[in-house]
Amino acid sequence: EKTETRSISKEIEIEASIEAVWKALTDAEELTRWWPLEANVKPGPGGSIRMSWGNEYEFESTIEIWEPNKHLRTTFPDSETTRIAVDYFLERRGNKTVLRLVHSGFSEDADWDELYDCTHRGWDFSLWGLQHYLQYHKGTPRAVIYVRRFIDQISRQEAWSRLMSKNGIVSDGTLEASMPGTPYNIKTAIGDSLSGKVRLYLPPKDFSATVENLNHAVMRLQLDELWGRRDVTLTLSTYGLPQSRVNSLRANWTRLFETLFAEGS
Repeated sequence: EKTETRSISKEIEIEASIEAVWKALTDAEELTRWWPLEANVKPGPGGSIRMSWGNEYEFESTIEIWEPNKHLRTTFPDSETTRIAVDYFLERRGNKTVLRLVHSGFSEDADWDELYDCTHRGWDFSLWGLQHYLQYHKGTPRAVIYVRRFIDQISRQEAWSRLMSKNGIVSDGTLEASMPGTPYNIKTAIGDSLSGKVRLYLPPKDFSATVENLNHAVMRLQLDELWGRRDVTLTLSTYGLPQSRVNSLRANWTRLFETLFAEGS
């Protein structure tokens, strides 16, 4: 018996050609410049798109509709009660490309609420990342600092408080109650300076912002509760930075997370 379902719908305008947006959605190398860490695409109807985030997550979807520069639909293996699909619709509007996304098939059952919320927030950041890549860094490979720690022994609120403390990412400056578009200038406890504009400040779940002083990078700190686990994840998407700087940032953020969230506590 099929259950009642709900969908996530998003629409963004991108200052890029419709061909560039289509390629960013369907080309493996382009995908890694705004979304997964690794990708593999078998194009066309009946093909597949596989994406992974290192050892953390891996998804493979089947391509059901492939209408270049118009409509892409990917589906995930059917469960007994729901069918998950993602539709991407493209059209021109003036000198911009409009991408409309519909992610359907989420059960109305309460035990799907966290997945629905996490996915909703995930699409907000990912589509913004796509827009940012095509408008500011098109054609430039992305170097990602991706750090994840499980925090099963503490609440999300406690983890958020640690992140936003002087021992976390705000040893200097402030982010308290930042509104979208607010300029910020902070220094982490490890000593990295970060400045740009806040995109989202949503305690105790989500923080995202541009990082202008890292060659117009974008960052996200997310705290999720899924399938009985709690975790905190940093995604810092950089473009055109020297590899030594990327390595230093990765080491510093890894050390910061290890200090703040030792052994999940």
